[in-house]
Amino acid sequence: MPATRTKQLRLFSLLLMLAMTVAALPTLGSPPVAHAATTNVLRWNHNDSVTSNFFVVGIDPKNPGVETRLDYFKFLIVEDNVGNNTQPRDTGCDKATNPNYPAGCDWTSIKTQTGYAPIVTQGRSQDFDADGIFAPGINLPDGNYMISVIPDVDPTGTNPDATNYKIDGTWFTMPLQEGEQVVVKLNTYDLPTATLRAVVFNDNRSTNGQPDLPAEMGITGTPGAAGEPGEQPGLAGFRVTVNDTLGEITTDVFGNPICSTYPNTNTDGSPNTDEPGPQQLNGCLYSSDGTAPDLGDPTNSPLLAGQVAIPNMGPNRYTMLATPPDGETWIQTATLEGNHDWDVWVQEGSTGYDTEFAIASEPFPWVPFGFVQPTANPELGLDPAATGGIRGSVAAVTVYTPGVGGIPYSGSIWAGLQGAKYDKPIENPWVAISDLNNGDQTVWVGTGDANGDFYVPHVPDGTYQISWWDFDQLYLLDWQQVEVKNGQITDVGQLHLTAWYSQLKGRVCSDINYDGICQDTEPGIDAFPLAVKRRTNSVIDRGSNGAVTDSFGNYAMDSVYPLTAWLVIEAYSDTYYTTGVSFWADNNPLDPAKIDGVGGDDITMAECVAEGHCIAGAGVDVNYLSIIGQNGYLNWAVQRYNALPFPRRDTNNELIPQNGGIVGTVSYDTTRNELNPRELAVENWQVGIPGLTVDMYRPVSCAGYTLQPGETCVQNPTGPGSYVADSTGALKQGVLLNQTVTESWVRPQDCVARGPDGTPLDPGFFQALPLNDGAGRDCVEGPMVGIQFGSEYAAVDGNYGFTEGCSVAQGAYNPTTEVCADGNAPKALTAGDYLVKVNVPDDDYSGRPIYTPTREEDINVFTGDHYTPQVALPPARRLSSAR
Repeated sequence: MPATRTKQLRLFSLLLMLAMTVAALPTLGSPPVAHAATTNVLRWNHNDSVTSNFFVVGIDPKNPGVETRLDYFKFLIVEDNVGNNTQPRDTGCDKATNPNYPAGCDWTSIKTQTGYAPIVTQGRSQDFDADGIFAPGINLPDGNYMISVIPDVDPTGTNPDATNYKIDGTWFTMPLQEGEQVVVKLNTYDLPTATLRAVVFNDNRSTNGQPDLPAEMGITGTPGAAGEPGEQPGLAGFRVTVNDTLGEITTDVFGNPICSTYPNTNTDGSPNTDEPGPQQLNGCLYSSDGTAPDLGDPTNSPLLAGQVAIPNMGPNRYTMLATPPDGETWIQTATLEGNHDWDVWVQEGSTGYDTEFAIASEPFPWVPFGFVQPTANPELGLDPAATGGIRGSVAAVTVYTPGVGGIPYSGSIWAGLQGAKYDKPIENPWVAISDLNNGDQTVWVGTGDANGDFYVPHVPDGTYQISWWDFDQLYLLDWQQVEVKNGQITDVGQLHLTAWYSQLKGRVCSDINYDGICQDTEPGIDAFPLAVKRRTNSVIDRGSNGAVTDSFGNYAMDSVYPLTAWLVIEAYSDTYYTTGVSFWADNNPLDPAKIDGVGGDDITMAECVAEGHCIAGAGVDVNYLSIIGQNGYLNWAVQRYNALPFPRRDTNNELIPQNGGIVGTVSYDTTRNELNPRELAVENWQVGIPGLTVDMYRPVSCAGYTLQPGETCVQNPTGPGSYVADSTGALKQGVLLNQTVTESWVRPQDCVARGPDGTPLDPGFFQALPLNDGAGRDCVEGPMVGIQFGSEYAAVDGNYGFTEGCSVAQGAYNPTTEVCADGNAPKALTAGDYLVKVNVPDDDYSGRPIYTPTREEDINVFTGDHYTPQVALPPARRLSSAR
C-alpha cells in the first residue's frame, strides 16, 4: 500500500469534510476584533513614527531586517467585503433565531460574495500634507480594508532606484487602535528566479496514482535489481512542456531560449544574462537518465533519474505536461485535479521542491508524473497455468452529499458511503492488478471494453489490489483489495469512478415554433460559441472555459471547474437572439418525453418555468452552480433576427426583433499591452466594472448644422456621411436617448437541495440550508446544494445593454422620470449610428475619477524585473516575462 499521503488523498478527505460542514460553519481567517477605538484617519508623514500610522518601506530578502523608507509611492484602498467570521451564530446565522436566513448572516461561507471589492480611494504619497493628512483626509468608516502599494518615481532624482520594488499590500481594520500601525513592505525587484521541478516515475508498486517511496523511485540514486523489491529509478526520456494561460513557454525570464545556461558573470558576480551559454535540454525539458546536470542548482550533483529541473522562470501559474518517448507506450496514472497536465504555482526564488513532502528528509519535486506500461499480452493473464481470474465493470457515478439515499460507492474514495447515482459506463477503462504478497508489484495492466467490462484471466490464488481509471483522467483513479481463491473467478461487480469536475452538456437549437424550448424535432445550430465565466465577467482560467456546438447543435464541457460557487454560462451571437433556455441536473431531471416534439404533449414554457426548469425570453447568461462530480444540462433555443426592412411576427404573433440593440462590457484593463489603445481587446482574465452609469446619445450630423468654434466635420467611421467632432476630435454628443447602469452580479434565489433520487433535503435537519418556502432566499454555495441553475438570466459584472431609445419624434430621454420628452417610454432601437458614453464617478476622498479610460501612456507590461534585451531573436513562439 502507499507509503505516503498524497495531494489527491488529502484533497478528497478535505472535500468529504467540506461537503458535510462548509456551509454550516464560519471559515478561517477572521479579521481581528476591535477593542479601544482611537482613530479612523489614515495618516502618512514620511513614515515619521510620531505623526504617522501608515508606513511604506522597502525590504531586501538578501539583507533580512534592513528596511528602506519609501517616500514616493502610489496606493489603492478597497473595501474588504468578504464577510465577518466573528459574527456569533445566534445573531443572524441560525434559522431558529433569524427567520430571514441566510440574509443577515455575514459569515464568508454563507453571505453573497459579489466577486469584486469596491474602490474606496487612491492616490500617491505627494497627496499627503505636512501633517500627514491625505487630501480632505482618509477618514474611513468602521470596517475592513485592503491597501495595495506600488513604488513611484522619485521626482527629485535623489533615488533613481525608487521604483525598483514589487507591488505589495496589507489588510487593516478601522478604527485603528492606540498604537496600531498599517505597514506595507515592498520587496526589491532583484529577486531570484524560480525553478520548476518534476519527477517521472513508474507507478508499479502499487498502481495508485501516487509515488510510493522509496519503492517506485531512486531517491538516493541507487536502483534495486530488476524485478526485485526496493528502489527503482525514475523514468528517463519523457519530454516535459510548460504552459501558462497564453500557451507554451519557450523562453526563460530573461527572454532567452528555455534551458539556457549562463556561464559568464558580471563584475558583481551575478550571471550575465546577455551572454547565454549552450542549452542543456537533457535534464531540463527531458527527464534525466541520472547524468544530466541540475540546472536549477548547478552546484549540486547531477539530477536523479526521472527528474526534471527547468531554471530561470518567473513567478506565474504554469502547467506542466509529460509525454512518453517516441515509440514507447505509457499510460499516465497521477494527476493533480484531473487531465494530464499539472498546475504549478511559482513565486520568486522557488526551488521547485514541494514545501510539504519529503522522503528520508530529502526534498521532493513539486510535480510527480506517474505512468504504467500496459502488459504486452494481457490475454495471457498472470500465469497460463492458473485457472482463477478477476472480472467486473467500471462505471461513472455522480456523488451527492450528505450521503442520503442512492447506492453505496464502490471504491476507496468515498469508502462505501451512500449517496451515489449511476451515470454511465466508463469506456475502455484501464485496470491494473498489483500483487500484495509480492511487494505490491503491479503484475498486469490492461483495458476493458466499450461498456466498461473487463476480465483478467489466469490469476493465481492470492491477495491483490485492483486499480481502475479512465485514460483522459477526468475521473479519480480508485482501488480496492480483491482475493482469488481455489482457482475460481472473482467477480468484483460494478466499480465506481467519480469525476474531478462538473460536466455540462446541452444543445443550441433553431426554435422553429418560438416556444423557447428545444424539441428533438428542431434542428441544431452549428458552430455556436459558449463560454464559462466567473461572476466577475472574466473567463474561467482552468478546466473547460468554453465550447462550440457541433453540426447537430450539441456541445459538451467535460471539465467545468468545480468551484462550489456560481459560474456563468454565456451563449452569445450577433446573428441570433435567445427565445428561452431549459436546464436540469441528474438528480432533478426534466422528463425527455415532455420535450421530444412528438405527440403534441410537450411541456409549455409556463409549465417549464413553474417546474423550475426554464427561463423564458431573451438573455445570454445563465447562472450555474458547479459541484464536483455532478452533471448539468442546459439547452438554448434561439432564432435569427428579422433581417427584412419591414416588421415580421412569429408563430405566437410576437414581433421578431430586427436587432439585438447595443450591448457591451466596461472592463477593468489590468493588462494594458496594446501600444495603440484604439486596438485594445478585453483579455480573458479582465473583470467587468459594475455600477457605472452609461449614456446613449445620437451623434450630430453635419448636414444642416452650423459648426461652432473648434468643431469640425469628420467622416462617419461606420458608413456614409459625416458627424460633428469637438476640439478634441471626439464626436459631439447630441440628444440623450437612454441611460443604464452596468450590471452587478446577483446571487440566485430559492434553490432546492436534493439527494441522488431527487428527494429534497430537509432544511429542518440540515441547518446550513435555507427554508424551501419560495420566499426569495439567497442560495447558499456548498456541496450539499448540488448542481443548480439560476431561475432568471444572470447579471454579470460590467455588462450593459440598450434595446430601446427615444426616437427623434419623442425628444430627449429624462433619467429622472425614465421616459422621453413626450412622456412615453423609449421605443425599440432601429438601425443607425449611436454614441455610448461611460460616466466615471469621482473619488469621495481625492475628488479625482475612480477610473480613467485606457490611454497610450497606460501600457503596463514592461514593468517588473529589469528588462534584458535579447542579443538575437530566438526560435520561439512567445516571451515569458516576470511581473
